[in-house]
Amino acid sequence: MAALDAIIAASAELEGATLTRQEVSRLLRDGVSTFGKTMQEQQLCLDLAEAYRRGCALADSGDNISPYRLRELASTALRSLDVPEYPGGPCLQEAAGIIREARLHVNTLSADESAKAAFRLHFLLSKEHPWGERSNLVGRLMMNVLQYALGQEPMAVEDGAEYSRVLGVALSQDIEEIFVNHMLERLHSPRRPRPGGDVSRKKVVAFERKATTRETILSMLSAHPYMSAADIAAALDITPKGVEKQLRILKADGLLRRIGPDKGGHWEVTRQD
Repeated sequence: MAALDAIIAASAELEGATLTRQEVSRLLRDGVSTFGKTMQEQQLCLDLAEAYRRGCALADSGDNISPYRLRELASTALRSLDVPEYPGGPCLQEAAGIIREARLHVNTLSADESAKAAFRLHFLLSKEHPWGERSNLVGRLMMNVLQYALGQEPMAVEDGAEYSRVLGVALSQDIEEIFVNHMLERLHSPRRPRPGGDVSRKKVVAFERKATTRETILSMLSAHPYMSAADIAAALDITPKGVEKQLRILKADGLLRRIGPDKGGHWEVTRQD
């Protein structure tokens, strides 16, 4: 995942790591450490990679990203750092609510609305700072995971100094829009190469995105309308409860409807986005 390398390199750099994107790529792909770099900063990159992979896998599963899951992802990302574990509270409840609301309406949100939800999530975690000075790191992680869950291209923070300055101003004035609008502007602006590398926008932000669980279910039911929830669960290797939740959302969004009874009926895909 070349793009994941770039995002991790940029995020780790904001935490004081000195690895280049190429060094991070070699560390993640080949397990080769770099001479002259500390073990802690290299372990930070490995922990971030694991947190990103877990977050994206959770998004692909369609399962709820609960406050407990948020704490798990944060703990994974911060494993190598001296950060007390956050016991949980209203902050994570609110963060989970932003994620849940955005995913529930993923098919009706515009691209900018989806991006704003991810940026608002980041701002909230930075504002409430449940992990102290490392909360911005978790904010970037969850911003990217939500972007991925909403079918967007997760973005790397390319200009770390400007990002930190704008975020600091927004936090000091407690004005979310300052940060959200800045990030939205960066999302739409042409990407500038980072020093030491030729990183086009596509290379920086594009994960190897797979079809979402919802998209896969619609595709399966379009081809095989008599499949049961248990059949879908077995095919996707997720729980029947998770499938039933996805089916409820698809029906509520007007993408799917049930024709006939639970036993003996079939599915009709009314729209496939």
